[in-house]
Amino acid sequence: MSDTPMHDPPRAARFTRSAETAVFRGRGVQIVEGRPPEEISFPSGRVLTVSSEVDEEAGQSEGESITVRSPTGEVELSIRFTAEGPKLRFQAAELELDATDTVRVRCEEYAVHARRRILLRSEGDVRTEAEDEVVSVAGGDAVHQARTTTIRSTRGDVFIEANDDARIHGERVKLNC
Repeated sequence: MSDTPMHDPPRAARFTRSAETAVFRGRGVQIVEGRPPEEISFPSGRVLTVSSEVDEEAGQSEGESITVRSPTGEVELSIRFTAEGPKLRFQAAELELDATDTVRVRCEEYAVHARRRILLRSEGDVRTEAEDEVVSVAGGDAVHQARTTTIRSTRGDVFIEANDDARIHGERVKLNC
């Protein structure tokens, strides 16, 4: 048996290095103490890389990083430890979180973008709360369906605005009752 790795994934286009300097995504990054990143190759072809990086132009540390690359060289998981704190990035076919209790996210802004649809499902209640306004915009139709629906304004008016006809369908339509 040979001690050489069975698989050496292509990295030349993404990460090349000399004794003192590495080129990562087109930027010159100096390897701390002239040491190249440490790599571990897995039987699947994935490669785990641990490195410390310094920005040559600014002469400042860009922090340490842990990266997992796919057999084709794409970044699947990246953890960068920077002065602002750790930054986590991962790319996967699916992501699954399974908690026996609560999942909490605290942040300045929370943005989700889905190419096909977003589905929120609860076996209990669903509650949306905001200190400021809540805006819902649909490019197509918007439907709200429930056994009973209440629209309540605790202070101020309720406005119903339509570009065309406004219709109320019901067995009985009661106004000011």
